[in-house]
Amino acid sequence: MIDDIPSIVEIVEHFSRNRTSCPEFSDFVCDLICPSMNPPVIQKNSDLMRSKKIMKDYFTLLGELLATFENDYHQNRVLDVIECLISRRKLADVAAVKVSICQEAMEDSELPYVVAVLMETVSYDLYFRYLDLAVQIILVSLKSVLLNEYPFEIPPLRTILGYVMLQCNVLHSALCRLNFCGSYSLARELPKNSVEESLLNEYYTLLEKSSYLIWGLLSIICKCDAQVPCPGEDALVNLRIVFESECTKKCQKALDARNNLAGLMVKLCFAFGDKLAMLESGLGMDIAVISVATEIGAQGTWVEACHLGTKKEDFMLKKLMLLCCCLINSNKKFVETTKSFKVIDGILRLIDPKEASRWIPTQYIDLFYTALRALSELVPAQPEVYVLNKGNARLLSVMKLFMDKHFDRDALLELLKTFSTIVLCEKNECIITDILEQNGVEFLLELCTYILNLEVIKLEDQEKLCRIFIVLERTLRNQRKMLSEHSDSCVSISVALLKRVLNNLNYDSKWNPRIFISFGAFMWETIAWCPSSLPDFTEKGGIYLILDLIEMSTFPVQMFLLGVLVDMADDGKCISSLMTWRGKEGYGIVDLLIAIWRKEEEINKVHRTKDGVIEDIEMPLMTEEQWYVTHQIKGSHNYSPSIAEMMCSARPKIYALFKFLHERHAALRNMSESFYELYLKNVRPSYQVYIPLIDHYLMLKMGEVWFEVLRDTSINGILPTAYDGEVMGTLIDERNIWSARIKTMQEEIMLIQRKNNADKEGELYELLKSNRLSTSLEALAELDYIARTSSRKFQLQKKRKQINDVENSLKILSITPDQNIHRTFMYKTNATCFCGSYVKIKSEKEVYEHDDITIVSSDLPEENYFDE
Repeated sequence: MIDDIPSIVEIVEHFSRNRTSCPEFSDFVCDLICPSMNPPVIQKNSDLMRSKKIMKDYFTLLGELLATFENDYHQNRVLDVIECLISRRKLADVAAVKVSICQEAMEDSELPYVVAVLMETVSYDLYFRYLDLAVQIILVSLKSVLLNEYPFEIPPLRTILGYVMLQCNVLHSALCRLNFCGSYSLARELPKNSVEESLLNEYYTLLEKSSYLIWGLLSIICKCDAQVPCPGEDALVNLRIVFESECTKKCQKALDARNNLAGLMVKLCFAFGDKLAMLESGLGMDIAVISVATEIGAQGTWVEACHLGTKKEDFMLKKLMLLCCCLINSNKKFVETTKSFKVIDGILRLIDPKEASRWIPTQYIDLFYTALRALSELVPAQPEVYVLNKGNARLLSVMKLFMDKHFDRDALLELLKTFSTIVLCEKNECIITDILEQNGVEFLLELCTYILNLEVIKLEDQEKLCRIFIVLERTLRNQRKMLSEHSDSCVSISVALLKRVLNNLNYDSKWNPRIFISFGAFMWETIAWCPSSLPDFTEKGGIYLILDLIEMSTFPVQMFLLGVLVDMADDGKCISSLMTWRGKEGYGIVDLLIAIWRKEEEINKVHRTKDGVIEDIEMPLMTEEQWYVTHQIKGSHNYSPSIAEMMCSARPKIYALFKFLHERHAALRNMSESFYELYLKNVRPSYQVYIPLIDHYLMLKMGEVWFEVLRDTSINGILPTAYDGEVMGTLIDERNIWSARIKTMQEEIMLIQRKNNADKEGELYELLKSNRLSTSLEALAELDYIARTSSRKFQLQKKRKQINDVENSLKILSITPDQNIHRTFMYKTNATCFCGSYVKIKSEKEVYEHDDITIVSSDLPEENYFDE
């Protein structure tokens, strides 16, 4: 029973303190705890509340007994009790303590710590038992992780889920004892007798259980957890010895064990990264050699005797080794190792389908994607090796192959992703130079044109365009000669994409906004800053297309494209296009700019009245986040929040365009205005209140900066001179004065608008009063009456409805055959009243004599009445 366990714990602790005077201590204790192999029985409901604490103390006692007993027999008996309690191999009473409570109590106790410590020194006969117990603990741990019961971002020093075993460096001991098999030698021949065969089976059982334990432990920890000790060099050396032994064997068990060990290497590299002694233990060299052994070869190494081929197991081993290369690539020594064994050259050969013909198609596709991802990780650390092995030429040739012969959407997309990652690495000067020498820009422009000419542009095609624009923007940066050579192609592609987006076909996928960001960067580099491209782009209507795209896009895209537009309008060549553009509702560019301004202020919660007037003159432009950073965060004096706010804002760009149109290029604006007279007239009245605010944006923003300067001097204890302090105070006061002036201007604009609206309403009211519509309504009613009484279709329809109503009413009544009911008209008589008309009724005989007269009868089908 659960109430008996505290007494058992006290008795055992008493005898443990006096075990020197009691020679039969071990046997007595084992006899005492063996009856509790089944979960304890609960007698009353209150026992549930304290069962976990009682079982925790009991498991702690069992751990102390394991550390106390020196005899294997007694340790085995204690281990039997522990395994029965946490796994319940025998049937237990229904009212017993639940297994889940036993498992939680075991994890909270000192037992995992004792097991982890004893696994380092326990004998071979008991090692399997301790290994099984550790696996049981890890099974509970993994179950808790999958159920998200406990947080693992910052693991505490003492926690459940087997984390304590990791802190006791159980990984090191498990790796050191991978080949701990008594008298078994790592022979490479098949066993010759039953003894050798049994030893071999024990060896592979040990490998399997150890691999399961290590995999479970590595699945618990976070990446690069500082609280978990890293396995030492001797552990990795032992792992390498076992791995090399299994690689040189040919049986199926050896192949499975080899791949399991390779998977453990991947887990170790992911969990510990550069802290592992991969190079010192020799595993780094083995990983580099095996990853490209089928392409480069392994002459002069032990891998030469492995005979790696294209079997399923060898295919999986190659993928695991490539993944290991990616995970430890940040190690500078490993980078030198990959250079020595030509890893990048082997990966490039693996990508080329002509050189990777030894692999079957399904294997090649999988290895193709794996090799591309490995290339993305390895090339940034050694770009010169990539260029030396003609990496750009090989990737471009594979792209041409996929584009020309069989256009593989997924493969081409992965190639472009890898290519863009390589181009965007830090030390990319040699890579960009090589791309220009290989005519890569010309090919990418052709590929972009090819995609734009597709009948259907799917999301994958949009992702390809996005990657192409990223590569082109980075490659053509500061390349004036190349820009002048390809200016026509860049302009044509830009205009074609804008037209394709704006004239979106129903069968095209919805456009991803990310492509507009990369496309905007491409236009910024190839058109806005290129004097030879901008006039051609403007002449082809590109400015109108950009403004149309800005009008229909989301705010991040609008903010980015406005920056492109500011640089395009800098020299004034596109001012006429800006002046003459009209949106969907017929408003001009000023209305569009104010709409974006209003949208940003709504998103960032700038204080405004419902009409858009400044609400607080001390913060006319300040957002809520900027106010909080300026006045509440102590460390904000290290930078300027007002300037930081401008980095991700569309308002500075709107101000720049507004000043271009009003001041810098006022002559061009006046010239265009003299012809079209549409500039400020096409601004909706509710937006006009923002014009003074935009016009004085820079002055208000400078006032915010001077306030921050005065705040920083007071925080840092700097006392400005009298003149400087007076100047800063004057500038801040000037900001408040201008805010008040702008607010007054906005209120005056609102008064004028209200007066104009009132005048328009008065004019409309006078117009309504001056018009007498009674005679018109009477005439309209009379026309309607004449139409109803003179239209043949209307007459026949009403007569049919009248007959049907009468017949339906008669069907409801219960009438005997000899009863007669009075009708308002004779049966099947077609008679309708006419207003001011004379009707002559002819006989049926006379009607049939004239073919051009249609018989009027209620028995005729409906189509006879409405065929006219």
